[in-house]
Amino acid sequence: MQLLPIALALSAALIHACWSLLSKRLSRYDPTAFVWLASLGSLLAYAPVVLVLTESSAFRPSGTQAVAEMPVHGHR
Repeated sequence: MQLLPIALALSAALIHACWSLLSKRLSRYDPTAFVWLASLGSLLAYAPVVLVLTESSAFRPSGTQAVAEMPVHGHR
């Protein structure tokens, strides 16, 4: 059994548990602000990765992108 899939699954579980704990503890203050700030943090963390991938010549859009664009461009 490979180590990478196990490490990724455990990392995802840990991140989810931390998110749930933070969300529950901070919900008594302002839950909407917490979600907005967490979303902004995610955007800032992932934006450089997305920009590098879309600018690289190795990036090839998949069917997932076509499905994600359906509500914007209509069904083709």
